Amino acid sequence: MNLPHNNFVELFSNASLETCVARDTKGLYKQASAGEINNLIGVSATNPYEIPNDADLELKTDQKTVDQCVEQVIEYLKKRGWLAAG
Repeated sequence: MNLPHNNFVELFSNASLETCVARDTKGLYKQASAGEINNLIGVSATNPYEIPNDADLELKTDQKTVDQCVEQVIEYLKKRGWLAAG
């Protein structure tokens, strides 16, 4: 198995803000909208979400199932020889 020289793979879990709000089980987005939380990443104007420029793999989690995203990661690792096929 040949791991990358830095042993790191950056995965971008990409979902719309609307999807993140819908998935928010802790109610953080609701609290931020009510002004109860300051500087929530992606909601506050002073703390915007910064999309990765050079992610190794992007997972569109609002368009794919968990199983599809897992398969995408596995295939990525296999193609690079970092995970054995089979």
